[in-house]
Amino acid sequence: MPLIFLFLLLSFEALGEARSPLADHPSPYLAMHADDAVQWRDWHPDVQLQAQQEGRMLFISSGYFACHWCHVMQQESYQNREIAAVLNRFTIPVKIDRELLPALDAKLIDFVQQTRGHSGWPLNVFLTPEGYPLLGLLYAPPENFLDLIENLEALWREDPAELSRLARAAMDESSGRDSQSPRPVVKGSALLAAFDDAVRQEVDDFEGGFGDQAKFPRAPQLRVMLEMQALQPAPARAKFLRLTLRQMAWLGLRDHLGGGFFRYTVDPGWREPHFEKMLYDNAQLMGLYARAAEVLQEPEWLRVAEDTFEFIRAEMRADDGGYISSLSALDGEGTEGGYYLWSLEELNHLLDASELVLAGHWFGLQGNAVFEAGHLPMRSREMAEVKALTGLSDQRLLRSLETIEEKLLHARARRELPRDDKQLASWNGLLLQGMVELARVSGQENHHLAARELRDFIRRNLVDKDVVYRMRTQDGFAVAGDLEDYAEVAAGLLAWAEVSDSAEDRALAGALVHEAWRRFHGSEGWRLTAEPLLALPAWQQVAEDGPLPS
Repeated sequence: MPLIFLFLLLSFEALGEARSPLADHPSPYLAMHADDAVQWRDWHPDVQLQAQQEGRMLFISSGYFACHWCHVMQQESYQNREIAAVLNRFTIPVKIDRELLPALDAKLIDFVQQTRGHSGWPLNVFLTPEGYPLLGLLYAPPENFLDLIENLEALWREDPAELSRLARAAMDESSGRDSQSPRPVVKGSALLAAFDDAVRQEVDDFEGGFGDQAKFPRAPQLRVMLEMQALQPAPARAKFLRLTLRQMAWLGLRDHLGGGFFRYTVDPGWREPHFEKMLYDNAQLMGLYARAAEVLQEPEWLRVAEDTFEFIRAEMRADDGGYISSLSALDGEGTEGGYYLWSLEELNHLLDASELVLAGHWFGLQGNAVFEAGHLPMRSREMAEVKALTGLSDQRLLRSLETIEEKLLHARARRELPRDDKQLASWNGLLLQGMVELARVSGQENHHLAARELRDFIRRNLVDKDVVYRMRTQDGFAVAGDLEDYAEVAAGLLAWAEVSDSAEDRALAGALVHEAWRRFHGSEGWRLTAEPLLALPAWQQVAEDGPLPS
């Protein structure tokens, strides 16, 4: 055999055996990128050292498994060989799961928010080898993305020192501006008054919720308003809370067949969801509706909380007693919302004529569908209206609706819904808080037992003495806990200690809080993670509420 042929054969065999660092990663999001044309690296501080040694930029791309547009950009750009060739040539591409590295993701989100005025996922940031962010963008069509990275590569080849200088100067200016304007310390009643003034600027008194574009549940903010209502009843606040809770529970934010809430709606009227379901949303909303039933004297909200509990237990509980992160926006065939939507052809096949009429009245399954893949069931009328329209008795109406739901759920069970099976400490801590709240309000033993089981999982799998792991698997993979993990796990254990009168859990919660102060607090304020994050500012004066409480 000629030597050159043998060399080529061995080379091809070696290439065939080379595996992506993301292959078989415990994060489904990272694992799904293992076969991309872009030669992704998993995040590690060593990648910055390599970038400095080779004079290449860092390209950090952040997303998560349930994100629709993350999947789109993967197919259009990260699997595109022409685009990948440019990225592989002049950058070290790093793919991160924003749910595993929330502190790094938050810092990159801040940069893109400051430079573009909005942010989200997929989140893509180019950084200098020293770790200063230079350019950030979200989803971009492949032709636009290719133009951008080719232009950036040309600029980097021409004068990398100048680009590095500009990136550092921008970061220094931003950090200096932040440090020169410390926020005033506001406490007690003044803090609640300031919060009340702030949310009054954002509330939508017509559709409920906050803002006038896409609608997110904003559970931490609603919870504060609910507790303020309990302390200081105000008719206007009560009216807003009732409107918002009703809109979220009745319309498109909620899955009316299988239970649970979607992450947000793309419209201001709560009718067109972005179809991923996140554990952190459902955990908080379960507790919010249970507490709302108490504060606002609305028994219907307790039924919503219990329905959400049943969904979480059925769809997000893992065999070891913990709970997974999310359910995808895409069905098994890659259709956004396909798992939840119904075409008229499917409905005609599944339901008889009288059931079709009733489904149209109750779920709005009639006329032209808003979504390309079909209709989304949501509450369109009060029960009394449907009864008047159909002439059915209460008993027969309820029985007929149950039959319709059973038929649709049976058909839906044959569809495929991908899921992200990571079990995260902070999100499970939030869920423990929600379960404890539900158990306290409902008084039901099954809610109490579920909370006990989750407490046991957290203590067994995610806490070791006074150390919290964000994620830990049986085969030894572990991610260190960030500030939010310590905070939410401690809050969950403390909530459990209050209902169970467990001195042991109360002491452990105190130990975790003490350790969190030691790891994450200093004279300059708070840091979200104990690990250094490139050249990004480590410290901040406050940790703000977002989709999760601070």
